[in-house]
Amino acid sequence: MSTPRNPLRGLAAVMALSALAACADTPTAGPPEPLVPGAPSLDETPPPSSSIYVGEQEFEEIAAQVPGYAGHWYDPEGNRVIALVDMTRQSLALQVIGARPQPELTEGETRTGQTQFVQAQYSFATLRNWRNAAADPVLGTSGALALDLDEARNRLTVWVAGTGAQAAVQSALTSAGVPLAAVIIEASGGVAAHQTLQNFFRPLRGGLQVQNAAAATCSLGPPVPAGPAPAYFTASHCTAVFWANTATNFFQNVAIGANLIGPEISDPAGWACGGGWICRRSDVARVGINVGVPAANQIARTTGFAVGWAAGSINMAGVAPFNVVNPPQPAPFVGQWVDKVGRSTGWNRGQVTNTCVNVNAPPPAPAMRRVMCQSFATYMSTAGDSGAPVFLWLAGGFNARVAGVNWGAIVTPAGPRAIFSPSGNIAADGV
Repeated sequence: MSTPRNPLRGLAAVMALSALAACADTPTAGPPEPLVPGAPSLDETPPPSSSIYVGEQEFEEIAAQVPGYAGHWYDPEGNRVIALVDMTRQSLALQVIGARPQPELTEGETRTGQTQFVQAQYSFATLRNWRNAAADPVLGTSGALALDLDEARNRLTVWVAGTGAQAAVQSALTSAGVPLAAVIIEASGGVAAHQTLQNFFRPLRGGLQVQNAAAATCSLGPPVPAGPAPAYFTASHCTAVFWANTATNFFQNVAIGANLIGPEISDPAGWACGGGWICRRSDVARVGINVGVPAANQIARTTGFAVGWAAGSINMAGVAPFNVVNPPQPAPFVGQWVDKVGRSTGWNRGQVTNTCVNVNAPPPAPAMRRVMCQSFATYMSTAGDSGAPVFLWLAGGFNARVAGVNWGAIVTPAGPRAIFSPSGNIAADGV
């Protein structure tokens, strides 16, 4: 979902990415760990009974009460913007949306308290139905990278690798019954998923460097909010096998025996979602922490942050960490500020630009894997930042509410965007 049209602040250092990438460094030593005997095949897992679009639940509920509702978001000035097909429904929209909990204010963010209404051509329900009908044929087209219900532009947006795929995507849209006037097709430099602050450190905190037994380097994610024993999230593509629990061992900071922190303990299989594709809502696995390894309900904080596509500090010297406040935020809004701390580009901040985007997972994921309902943001993400915590820096101190797990990046005409799996998706996947 949506991309604001206003230029975003702080897009200071645009980094060229050659492909839709996962953020992980190439393994340098050791074979992958063996599969756990009896691990289920991805293709044998039935579809989920609940909606895959966890991040759209609020929009679904509002649309059921406000005819012609087309979405809402926050613009860079802090105004709430509500899109309506029928502008006579403004009072009803204010009443329904105003009765709901409002997004939490983050450090440095301002809200004017004002609401602006904009005319929409298509309702959320109309775009949702077209998006759902087009998802498989469009994302199954060679060169298609991602598909979004873009509420701020009131269109479906499709990102493709170069311009060669546009005709095939248009044909797929037409076959699915989607009018081309309702779609924006944009050429992209590709999606990148990342696997690479970097020293040995205890107690464990989200954002620190970890390696698996094959020395693939990633970032330790946020602490799991509840459970019988300490655990943290990281990216599934940082494990030995994508979307399968192989009990991959993780080490902090490098893969030597004394640095072992614990094994992968949850990495659900995807479900068959048509046309040979396997789907999940998150590129996330859970890492259990062994007895005797000090672990904290914290995210590492560094000596300084960057705004937009620029690297922040990875130096933790002399600064206190972020303390994690529960519960996590299930899904972000467009225009909301989020922070990320990862082993490669450190601490940086950006705004959410798109929500509930369906993304074809790039290598090292196997072919025909799709991650549903992901979020894009303007903070920087590169190799080694996969698994990094994405969070709201709460106003008035150094508390953090987890918003998701970073796993990749995509280059769009508006600039590079980081990709993260929202917390609600991780919970819905049962990670």
